[in-house]
Amino acid sequence: MKMHGSVTELFSHMKLIGLALIASEYLYNKETAEDDRVLIGWESPDTAVLSTSLKDLPVETVAVCVREYVDNLVESLDTISQTISVAKKEHSPLSPRIAKELTPPEWSLYQSKRTDIVDLIRDDNPIFSMLVNSLGFPAYWSSTLEGQKGKTDLDLGASRWEMAPRNSGSEFIKNKYLALIRACSDASVDEIAGRICGDRFDDQGGERNACGLHAPAHLDVLMSLIALTGIAVFPTMPVTTGKTGSISAGALTVRVNGRKKTYFVLPVTGYPVTLDKYAAICRNAELYQNASQAVGAGSMFLNDVAANTSGVWLASHGVTHVVTFPRIVAGSPSCPEYYALEGTVTQVGRT
Repeated sequence: MKMHGSVTELFSHMKLIGLALIASEYLYNKETAEDDRVLIGWESPDTAVLSTSLKDLPVETVAVCVREYVDNLVESLDTISQTISVAKKEHSPLSPRIAKELTPPEWSLYQSKRTDIVDLIRDDNPIFSMLVNSLGFPAYWSSTLEGQKGKTDLDLGASRWEMAPRNSGSEFIKNKYLALIRACSDASVDEIAGRICGDRFDDQGGERNACGLHAPAHLDVLMSLIALTGIAVFPTMPVTTGKTGSISAGALTVRVNGRKKTYFVLPVTGYPVTLDKYAAICRNAELYQNASQAVGAGSMFLNDVAANTSGVWLASHGVTHVVTFPRIVAGSPSCPEYYALEGTVTQVGRT
């Protein structure tokens, strides 16, 4: 299956990753042989490819997988839409950015409810469970981090990929992801196939469906749901020392010309690869070393010899180019809005 997109657009990459994740889960349960794996790649700068190692993957087959994923989400709505009361407002315990402070009883409720939901859905919908865990969670440890001086910044535990605007108490799961599920709940397989191909379109009147994976624009709600699902491939790990609070795969924060900047970093391979291999590359330090040099931040390591080997390692694993997408902050100080700009493609070995 070939899909029109742009290698310099983060949203295009995430649609491909999200579709591959969904196809991998639901295709394996049906007709895919054990040695036939879903593959992703870029045929050209404007054509993404989703296939398997033994055969082509028709868009109709992928659409059936997407329909099943949405069906499972709809069936789980009562469970995944549960809320807890924090500061007298209802929040999803699955959202990583929910409030500025929680009391000890609220923390206990948040953690227990979150764990209960993840445990309930893990077997029936492992993709959504992966997504929740990849989004991170409020950094209750943030007051002990370097430079915090005892002040709490719960948002430091959230994934860098979680960029849903926070206006009027909005949050990722309750106000964004669940809304996209409901907006796509009645789409037929034929309609899903058409929307994957770009022949059909429905933005439900929203300009921020992509939640930061694209600058504010009218984007299809189903494609936004799929792209945001792709965040599940990029885990977030809590960090209890230093300043960061957490580290997200696929994201890099460095100083360029004295200013701290965040980039999303994705590899482009010279041939289609499995999603597992793609995810493994995205977890390797060599990718970020290469990207750090590409954006002008210099070496992330003290050993320059080791730094210069990043291109060698990436090339040996099939990576031909690295794309860096600047993440900017718009909006206002009281309601910042994050989103990714057009990416810069750098050939491996030529930084």
